[in-house]
Amino acid sequence: MSVVAASSSAPDCFHCGLRVPAGGGWEARIDDEVRAFCCGGCLAIAEEISAAGLADYYALRTSVAATAAGREE
Repeated sequence: MSVVAASSSAPDCFHCGLRVPAGGGWEARIDDEVRAFCCGGCLAIAEEISAAGLADYYALRTSVAATAAGREE
């Protein structure tokens, strides 16, 4: 997995589903596809999930994970 330059469009984050910031963001190759991320944290955890051989998590999930901002106590 290698980090590549982000594209100019603003897709949703591959890991958390939040909007990738306009003009910024991160991209990495996960499962032979370039994926966009909203922040370095999402990119790092996606790389860890993939490196651990758990990339099926993304194929099998039914929705994106809750973010800390959306968490209710």
